[in-house]
Order: sequence, then structure tokens, then C-alpha cells
Amino acid sequence: MRTQSGFTTFTVTLILILILLAVSLLVGKLLVADRRITLNEALYRQVMALAEQGLSYGFGRISSVPAWRGSVTISPSGAAGSYTLVAEDMVPFTVVSGGSALVTPIRVRVQAALDDSQAQAAVEAQYVQSNVLAGTPAAPLTVAGGMAVGGNFTVVANPNGGGPGVPLSIWTNDYVDLNTGSGQTCHQGDYAGGCSANISQPGNKQSDIKDSDPAFPTDLVWYLFNENDDAAGWANIESRANQIVSNCSGLGPASTGLIIVNGDCSPGNDIGTQAAPVVLIIKDGNLSINGNNQLYGLVFAYASNPATTTKDIKLNGGAIVNGALAANFKLGKANGTYDAKYDEAVLSNIKTGAAFQTLKQVPGSWRDW
Repeated sequence: MRTQSGFTTFTVTLILILILLAVSLLVGKLLVADRRITLNEALYRQVMALAEQGLSYGFGRISSVPAWRGSVTISPSGAAGSYTLVAEDMVPFTVVSGGSALVTPIRVRVQAALDDSQAQAAVEAQYVQSNVLAGTPAAPLTVAGGMAVGGNFTVVANPNGGGPGVPLSIWTNDYVDLNTGSGQTCHQGDYAGGCSANISQPGNKQSDIKDSDPAFPTDLVWYLFNENDDAAGWANIESRANQIVSNCSGLGPASTGLIIVNGDCSPGNDIGTQAAPVVLIIKDGNLSINGNNQLYGLVFAYASNPATTTKDIKLNGGAIVNGALAANFKLGKANGTYDAKYDEAVLSNIKTGAAFQTLKQVPGSWRDW
């Protein structure tokens, strides 16, 4: 009996040991698997963070250098990995909203990998890049409503505004009467603080003044900004502004980008430079520049009620707009002076300058692998 009892005890003990061993092995296997899962999750998060860093870098690079497209491989310090960033234009498509605009999405793709190929990930997003301006006017003076030429103006023509070799000085949907006042236009080479020889002058209006044009835009807000002249359109324009101010006292040569002035603008010095110009919107206010001060960029004088506004533009004492000047109301009602010199470099820098670009992600375009 004692022999059988000892054998039974041994057998039970052996079974318990085997069970404990099996449980230990199972627990160990589960712990190892759990550690592997945790490690894989940590590596995944690390490589995804690296890929997202690359996507953010791509967004920032295109924002600061709007024309940049291409491929670059970067190994960030302390990241234990690297990523390859590729930015390329996609097929353009047309957006219709009150008008039509051609949009070219930019695809930014990032392939990231940790050192020793421990983990890899790829992310991609599409962006739409747009300028604050839909386009720059072909004429240095573009006016809805014509001009009451009781005051003075000097306009230096765009040498190719009417086509190659065809100068264009003034574009308007109404009649321009040069029989009164002292308006004059001239070529670029004939201007040095004043016109030494004129194209058009009192009593002699030439084809560089394109007035009473039936093809003139019905809405200058849409023509300039691709936005409707309503509350929603202006909200979109304001969202792109670098500054929104009540006057121009704080503006100067260092000012650049889109600036909206809600009121009168009487700067005491130059605004912008040729290399870093401005797009200046004067909403329901007068623009008055004196004392040989220069403004570099595009000025848009806007009136909420153009038919009844008494606002005007006065550029006195040699002051001039270098670039282009536009207004959605009749100029000269207050015997103003509106001098504008077409400056191709200024307008080109508005087209390409980072301060005038907006870059937004296309909703639903983000993907990861």
C-alpha cells in the first residue's frame, strides 16, 4: 500500500509540475508576444512620426518656396531613421464657383524608414496652392466707371499690355475724356519722374487707352481675387490677408503681402519694395500719398457703393504707384491725381512671392501605408 501511495504522490506531483511548466511556457510565450507587439507598436509610432515630420517639412518648404517641386532625402538629427520626400504637380482640374478657375493639386508623398530597416511607413497628402490674386491686370490703371479728368494723371504703359509690342495704359468700361484736365500717358523709356514724350495727352487720345470696352470685367473683385463681391467672398479674402488695419500709419518699406485697410490711407513713407511688394486693398477710404513717396505693388481701391461713393485717390508731389492701380468706382470725382507706372518686376514678384501664396490640404487626401 505504501508503495502504491508513493507512486500516486509522485505521479500527481509530476503532473502538477508539467502543468506549471506548461503554464509558465504559455505565460512566457504570451509575454514575449506582448513585448513584440509593444515593440512593433513603438517602432510603428516612431516611423510614422518621422513620416509625418517629412510631410510637415514638405508643406513648409512649398509654402516658403512656392515653385519647389522635386525629391529630397533627409535624415533628421536624433530620429534614428530617414525619409524621402517627393512633391509633384497632378493633373489640373477646373473649379466652378461664380466663375471658373484652373487648379493644379500638389501631391506630397513621404517614404520613411528607421535604421536597419526595423520599420517603414509612407504617408501622402494633396495640397492646393493659390495666389491671393487671380491674376495681375494688363493695364497699370484699371478702372470700373471711367475717369472724371478734372484732376491730373500720369500713367506709364505696360509695353505689351495690348499684345506683344502693343502698349496699354488705361483700361476701363467707360469713356475717358482727354479734352480737359492734364492726363498723359507715356512709354517706359520716356518716364523719369515725369513723361518726356507722351503717347496720349489732352486732345490726342491714342489706342493705349482702351475705354468703353464691352469686355471689361463686370466684377473687379472676382477678376482680381477669384471671389464674389459678397460677405462670403470678402471673408475668404480677409482670411488670406497678412494684415487688416484701419489706416496706413504703420505701413512702410518692410510691409509686404496682402494688406486690407478699412478706411483712409495716408502713409508717411514708402510702402513695400520692388522685391517685396504689397497687394493693398483700400476699402471705402481715400488713398492719399504725398512727397515723392512710392508704393510698390497692386492697389485696389474698393467702394461698397461705387455709384455714390465720394472716395478718390490723390498721389501728390511725385508720389506714384509702381505696379498697377485698380478701382471699382469712377476716379477723379474729387479732382484727385492717380499716377501709376507699370512695373513688371513688381507684379512678377506678387505672382511668385511666398507672402502672396496660400497652401491648403485637400480634405480626405491624407493616406498612410
